[in-house]
Amino acid sequence: MKIINLLLALFLTLYAVELSEEEKIFIKNHPEIKVGIDVKWHTLDAIDKNGEHVGIASDYLKIITKESGIKFKLVTLSSFDNTLDAIKEKKIDMISGVVKTDARSKYLVFTTPYISIPYYSFSRKDDPRYFKMSDLNGKKVTILKGFMISDWIKENYPAIRVVETLTIYDGLQMVYRNKASAFINDYPSTQYVLENTFLPNMGVNAPITNLSHVQIQMGIRDDYVVLKKIIDKVNASLSENNVERLRKKWFSDSKMSMLNFSNKELNWLDEHKEIKFTVDPMWLPFEGYDEKTMQFFGISNEILRMLSDRTGIDLKLVVSNSWSDAKQKMKNAEVQLLPVVSSKTLLSEYANLSKPYLCIPYVLYGYGSGENIESLRSIKNKKVAITDDSAVVIKYLKKSYPDIEVLVVDKREDLIKKLISHEADYFITDSASASYIISNNNINNIIGFVKLDMDYEPRIALSKSLGDTGLAIINKTIDSFSEDEVQSAYNKWIFVKTSDSEDDNRVLYIALLIFSLILAVLFVRFKLLK
Repeated sequence: MKIINLLLALFLTLYAVELSEEEKIFIKNHPEIKVGIDVKWHTLDAIDKNGEHVGIASDYLKIITKESGIKFKLVTLSSFDNTLDAIKEKKIDMISGVVKTDARSKYLVFTTPYISIPYYSFSRKDDPRYFKMSDLNGKKVTILKGFMISDWIKENYPAIRVVETLTIYDGLQMVYRNKASAFINDYPSTQYVLENTFLPNMGVNAPITNLSHVQIQMGIRDDYVVLKKIIDKVNASLSENNVERLRKKWFSDSKMSMLNFSNKELNWLDEHKEIKFTVDPMWLPFEGYDEKTMQFFGISNEILRMLSDRTGIDLKLVVSNSWSDAKQKMKNAEVQLLPVVSSKTLLSEYANLSKPYLCIPYVLYGYGSGENIESLRSIKNKKVAITDDSAVVIKYLKKSYPDIEVLVVDKREDLIKKLISHEADYFITDSASASYIISNNNINNIIGFVKLDMDYEPRIALSKSLGDTGLAIINKTIDSFSEDEVQSAYNKWIFVKTSDSEDDNRVLYIALLIFSLILAVLFVRFKLLK
């Protein structure tokens, strides 16, 4: 932290904005600007235990002072509502951090945003996860008094019962004590409270769609428009690199930091509210499409849901008949996104690839006959089936293990068929696909022998027409995914096993019968001992 503070102090000296005559006169006539601050908006705008103003808003005020000569006097009031009332009555001149709303625009002018933050719902870990706001209809939800989220919920989800609290801790505590189902607030300040107080069994739940990048601005009394111009001029003078340093200083330990979109990225999101995508209809567990229900599903569906929640992008599915058809639609600009692409060169002419969101090992599979296979060198002169889309693995096998006969097939289901028909001795695929195929075909005695020195790494392909900014947004969003979220998306489809309902019932009846017999034996033994 000391190093970051030194860097901050260094780059504060590197800029000097040019002020107009009007702006210079304003500063001369207003030697001190009264700023209302939120004493408990941790990491953004707060007073620490030493009475110091801390948070990213504090650093921006210091930059403005350094660049323009404006001096600020901090004013702390008992609540945010009181701060808003004070600026309405012109008792203070500006608010260091505020969200723009239509109601506030009647008495405030707003600077350019200096940060964007996502809103999340927070609930008990033993409660159902409320992935959608509609899941909270009819339930009690706590929020902070005076914050814009109150009006937003009342307008969009009137069935939710809103309870306002004065502090984040109060809101979380009501949920912890089961007096409310969820607390809704911005991620960084709420996570700070969770990490610094004792509220076991409480945790982050799900991001709020349409509130994935709420912009924080400085609000200025409407008769001080010149002050807004000065602050905007200072903000414009800072390079994106220096702005990023500020953000990392306060949010480096938070997954939210990776979702801190720049102004350029926020403008891009405003211009691309909808993106069309398509999928391979027959590539489970990663992606698939059911023509009867007209539903897209698979691991990538979970990934795209998280992507949409965090960015606010509305992803529209365009149905393809095959993987070849999906690639052609991308090439023809009928769609702008493919959720599962592995090869970095496959679509390089017309698409950029994101960083991987999963890393799954390639494994050699075969019948568990008791043989000991320590490496691929142990299967000399054997036939190994592999799908034609695994070009990297095929090339690797032919170069490193020329004695292995490679049998290329079209579909992953064909790997099992070749093994069962003894046309192949083994097959190679990623462990996710193997797990899904084996479990859903009720095939026994197939095991993994050797993990290859390479992994299957699915990525998102984004049309080059959406530029580097679009790709940067996708990568930032992928970085924000927690290990638990990705693992949950993975497990949801890897451990799915289809079976006949009668068989399920038969197994259940047998289990209950055995359990009853055990209880009967224990009861008789207990009576005898007594």
